[in-house]
Amino acid sequence: MNKKVTYIYKDADGSELFRKIKEITPEGKVWRTEGPNGERSIEGIKRVLYKLPEVLRAADSNYPILLVEGEKDVKTLMRHGIFMPTTTSNSLVWEDSYTESIKDANVVILFDNDRTGLKRRDKLLEELHGNVKTLKVVDLPGIEYSETKGKDVSDWLNIEGNTPEALKIIIDNTPLYERPINKGPYSMISAEDLFALDIPEREIILSPILPAQGLAMLFAQRGVGKSHVAIGIAYAVASGGKFLKWSAPKPRRVVYLDGEMAYSEARSRFMRAHAMSSEKMKPGFLQIITRDAQDCPMPDLSTLEGRESLEPYLVDSELVILDNLSCLFRTGDESNAECWHEAQEWLLDLKRRSITVLFIHHAGKGGAQRGTSKREDMLDTIIELNHPDDYTNEEGARFIVSYPKARGFHGIDARSFEAHLGNDDKGYFWSITSELNATIKKEVDEGLVGRIKELRSSGHPLGSIAQKEGISKTQVHRLLAKK
Repeated sequence: MNKKVTYIYKDADGSELFRKIKEITPEGKVWRTEGPNGERSIEGIKRVLYKLPEVLRAADSNYPILLVEGEKDVKTLMRHGIFMPTTTSNSLVWEDSYTESIKDANVVILFDNDRTGLKRRDKLLEELHGNVKTLKVVDLPGIEYSETKGKDVSDWLNIEGNTPEALKIIIDNTPLYERPINKGPYSMISAEDLFALDIPEREIILSPILPAQGLAMLFAQRGVGKSHVAIGIAYAVASGGKFLKWSAPKPRRVVYLDGEMAYSEARSRFMRAHAMSSEKMKPGFLQIITRDAQDCPMPDLSTLEGRESLEPYLVDSELVILDNLSCLFRTGDESNAECWHEAQEWLLDLKRRSITVLFIHHAGKGGAQRGTSKREDMLDTIIELNHPDDYTNEEGARFIVSYPKARGFHGIDARSFEAHLGNDDKGYFWSITSELNATIKKEVDEGLVGRIKELRSSGHPLGSIAQKEGISKTQVHRLLAKK
């Protein structure tokens, strides 16, 4: 047997305007509307709020008017004696006459927590804000969102522990609604909301010098060893390995953009890095764009066209190495801060997209990085390479590594050190002297050079001499070259 529920909509004087009928059949719910005499069409009949006479009396008595989504909720709230609930015959239609009926009322919106309910809530806020005496919107605790058939205030009252008195307290304690002010395109957060955020710790690409979402610069005079270091960093990050004093916690995807080296030289240096690494990179984790492999000029990243041409190659990358600024940023005066502005915005956008960037640059005649100092402002790390005072060309890549800027690391991690690319019968290797000051002091010992030369002339191998004197093989080799 079918069950039928009838909801009668009355005018302000209590006369029936139309009725809304819900019939529950074995096939489901069926809704229809009828005129007061059973007419199947209500076209031309005035639309009003449900329980309008009661709503008007409540508003006159300064009693809160609760806007809910269905007649069932109205009956539930009235049964519990919770203020004066009402609804409309169509949840997503709001007539100006409805607003007129409650313009002097304290209105509270209770919405169903589903897609339609949120849409209705937003429509009511738009229609009623500033047009009723006061306005509140209540987000009931403990009701989760669902795309369809979301829970409503009746469901909330059926949850164990929820009572009509508790609902009244929630409504009383809900602040008045204030429309968000559109202040512009930027997001702003209060300090207390920031403190409450669960933000994960910033990850490290290459410890301690390259953080995730970081920007860094490596610079040196020509011929010191910038590309050796840049390639070593690229391979360490791609393999999750180590290079010099730095280590990568896990493998990450790297794009290396080289605008200067010949193809054969690039191949040779990357193969050397591969041979020296104890950790081998994952296939595809190191991608290289080098000048000689192209049928067209390398992109000019100081132009929008150049930057956009590179974008497809940066998908999924976590570290981009730009070697070097002079070759890849060719338009404009590199000493002019304004010429760097668009490039800086692009680099900051890459950072926002979780791409760390290391760019390689030349030192100027005074020893600092060449060109405008504005490019240093946004950087997390600046790495400088310099030949030691006693350097000779025969030694190849030997340099002191120092950090003019070290945001996020300090102490022993930020201490300068010396590195040397050496080779023996087993191949190439990097040697490091960590305690630079102690090294210099040791090397100026007047008797050290003499002892080393004497040991060497007696047939001692370099490793044996280094062990006896407490220094590295690289230092032994260097001191033997002294006159």
